Amino acid sequence: GRKPIEYLHPKLEPILKETFGIVVYQEHVMQIANQIAGFPLAKADLMRRAMGKKDKELMAKQRNEFIDGAVKNGVDKKTAEEIFDMLEKFASYGFNKSHAVAYAYLAYQTAYLKAHFPAEFMAATMSSELNNTDKIVQFIEDCRRMGIKVLPPDVNESNLDFTVINQKTIRFGLGAIKNVGENAVNEIIRVRNEGGKFKNLFDFCARVDLRVVNKRAIESLIQAGAFDSLNCGHRAQLLQAVEMAMNYGEKTKKDKKNGQVGLFDLFSNSSTEENYPPLPNVEPWSEMEKLSYERNVLGFYVSGHPLMRYFDEVQTFSTAKLGDPDSVHDGEIVRVCGVITDMETKLDKNKNQMLIFELEDFTGKAECVAFSDVYKNYSRHLYVEALVLVTGEAKKQGNSLRITVKEVCPLEEAKERFIHKVIITVDKNETPEKVEKLSELLRKCEEGNCIIEIDVVNSGTFVQKFEIPYNLVKPSTDLINSLKELFGERNIKLIPK
Repeated sequence: GRKPIEYLHPKLEPILKETFGIVVYQEHVMQIANQIAGFPLAKADLMRRAMGKKDKELMAKQRNEFIDGAVKNGVDKKTAEEIFDMLEKFASYGFNKSHAVAYAYLAYQTAYLKAHFPAEFMAATMSSELNNTDKIVQFIEDCRRMGIKVLPPDVNESNLDFTVINQKTIRFGLGAIKNVGENAVNEIIRVRNEGGKFKNLFDFCARVDLRVVNKRAIESLIQAGAFDSLNCGHRAQLLQAVEMAMNYGEKTKKDKKNGQVGLFDLFSNSSTEENYPPLPNVEPWSEMEKLSYERNVLGFYVSGHPLMRYFDEVQTFSTAKLGDPDSVHDGEIVRVCGVITDMETKLDKNKNQMLIFELEDFTGKAECVAFSDVYKNYSRHLYVEALVLVTGEAKKQGNSLRITVKEVCPLEEAKERFIHKVIITVDKNETPEKVEKLSELLRKCEEGNCIIEIDVVNSGTFVQKFEIPYNLVKPSTDLINSLKELFGERNIKLIPK
């Protein structure tokens, strides 16, 4: 409001003064058509509707009539054309005044809640989209950026919806797990409230109604990590023991019903730990297996993400977020890092094999298409759970992205292939020992094509730059981690080609 407002015509001032000279509301269009072109309000409303529908034929007719009416009202033709052009631009964003008030009020409320009650706001937002995994993925990424941890589901702590544990922690809702219906969740919560926390899988099966919480539901709970906090065995053991635990539960209920109470039960409220059968001796799942099971029953990763060990690569090389189609323009060539979560081979019109696969990053997923020539060149890198860097042409498809693949690189090779330069910021007052360690580190480096640049600063002020072009190195993960350990993560910057 400080900059003087310039109106295309004096008659616009009383109409647009409240919005600082900008057409914001649909009512503005009608008032301008009425005051500038002399349209009756009914005709002005027709023009507003034509703009809203973006009807080109009707708009062209309205344009001519608007300009003719404006000229008759004493407005010169050039100004009339500029005013109509201004109204046309409005059509892409405008809505009526009553909606504007409601949206503004709602936007202020939600912004206030997100700023002052971030954990409560995010928990409520995720609960409102319990069945929309794409949205949940985006919200979990929002939580990560806000410093809020989203914990996996837990039979001893979770409710149906997402719940706030403290201002920095949200607990996943049991209602978001596939194959675990609302009735099963209510049964788990009821039993927990009546008898206290569950001790282990056997105790769980002995207490809940197994007709409501069935085998499939229990398996999904295990795969989602809902028994992890009980420390009663790892997920692979628990999954193997489901049938045994259910048989134990049924027998325990039957014995109680028949009045068969053991000696120890006479002197305690519950069975001792020693009475539970031993778990099968099986190997734990690998990290990737664990995350894969999680994704199968939740629709996304919760306790971790396959990309976390390549966080540097994602931050350095990704030029777009897979869950944010608005971050790219149609036809833009993008680089994206992700894990392949699904794939399907097809035949093109020439009967050559092509591949359609789903790529997922921290923000969401996108469909990628590798036509026959690209698929032939990179097929060895394309398989489910592969961690890859994809270069391709992006196009928005509704609320998601579609990428036509040009090139594929395994993420483990990305640093060596795509890092052009490593910039190390060193304070002038650093100890000689650190500088000597850096020198020793660079001497031992494997030769490559990456330039090392050292930026010397004095209390944060830039002093001098040293580029070491003769010491071209291979920017391995080990080297980058050693540099971060020596000078701190924020003082190491990776510059891509």
